[in-house]
Amino acid sequence: MDPLANLNDIHLPEQISSFPIAPGWWLLLFVVVAALCWLAFRLLTKHRYLRPYQQAVIELEQLEKPAIIDSMRILKWVAMHYFDRRDFAPYYAEQLLTALTDKLPQKHQQTFLHKAQNALTHQYHPKADQKYGHAMQQAALFWLEHVNITGAWVNKRRSTATRETTL
Repeated sequence: MDPLANLNDIHLPEQISSFPIAPGWWLLLFVVVAALCWLAFRLLTKHRYLRPYQQAVIELEQLEKPAIIDSMRILKWVAMHYFDRRDFAPYYAEQLLTALTDKLPQKHQQTFLHKAQNALTHQYHPKADQKYGHAMQQAALFWLEHVNITGAWVNKRRSTATRETTL
């Protein structure tokens, strides 16, 4: 008697299904999707927040014959968007320049004043735009480059929340 004659064929086990997935994988998937949604929301919020800043820079750079009043109008618009409107709305010329300077870091205030002072002092003289328009445009670009608008967003949100709770 042959001992090998009693052997049967080897049967392979059934394929193990991948479904249902273990709860840990569902949790990991939820965390990844939530993180991606949060990241998309933050990027969209940042993009929307920076849009006026970007528009102001583009508008200033596209001025072919920059007028002092155009540069000041753009700066005032950006400042009122990012900071409290009451700090800028009632001011023109020297008062506006002082309010804009106060929003810059201390190390950049003198440079901004130096660039913008002559333009504002002479803005009502004949041909002032030809003489000082480019200088005011450069001062406006300098202000936009060095002002801390991200800190303004945090402070503006805090002050808005404080105002809403006191009402």
